[in-house]
Amino acid sequence: MASAPISPVTFSFADYQRNTIAVTLNFNNATLVLTSVTTTRTAACVYHNIYFGLGANGIPDTSSKAFGGVPAGTATASAALLASLGFSTVTDVLSGQITAGP
Repeated sequence: MASAPISPVTFSFADYQRNTIAVTLNFNNATLVLTSVTTTRTAACVYHNIYFGLGANGIPDTSSKAFGGVPAGTATASAALLASLGFSTVTDVLSGQITAGP
């Protein structure tokens, strides 16, 4: 049996020059309900988008569930942003693929 995740959970992706984009999911450890999301991107990173899941054609870049235009630096959003994509708990997010791209 897999253990429950511990907040926060971070996914980081590097481009070909090792510049990074990351998403950090903050959540309540008891209920697993998302509380906030933080994105971080180095200014030179060629990746500007974080994709959750796959599009109908099986390609992450066409997923309707994405953070598009992630700004350079650090930005924090409420859990409402993820809820608008259909994610209420961290397990909702972790049940699919998470990818970064241009």
